[in-house]
Amino acid sequence: MNVVLADIEAAALDRAVGSLAKFGSRVRGIQCDVADSDSVERAAKAAFDGFGKVHVVCNNAGVAAGGGIDHISIDNWRWVVDVNLMGVVHGIRSFLPHIRATGKAATSSIRPRWPA
Repeated sequence: MNVVLADIEAAALDRAVGSLAKFGSRVRGIQCDVADSDSVERAAKAAFDGFGKVHVVCNNAGVAAGGGIDHISIDNWRWVVDVNLMGVVHGIRSFLPHIRATGKAATSSIRPRWPA
């Protein structure tokens, strides 16, 4: 499988690209902040420009603020919501039209927390 990795941390991205490339896959990395819709759109464009079609999207960035719920600052709440919720929204908006066109799959790390 060809792979495009996106990460906000350049050093971590470089390590991940290097570790996958040694298995023979065509791997590209792009620095991306999922909380920023333009950044996600650039990552999507890099994937389409690099490999044409995108068949699978793993939209799995996630963060957590430490401390009790009553001690988390508003800025940390915004960061958590921007990454964990809006990051998924940005990924869907940037990739879904192309995913639908190929009939393939997309994933997200968000799942319900209630019993099945």
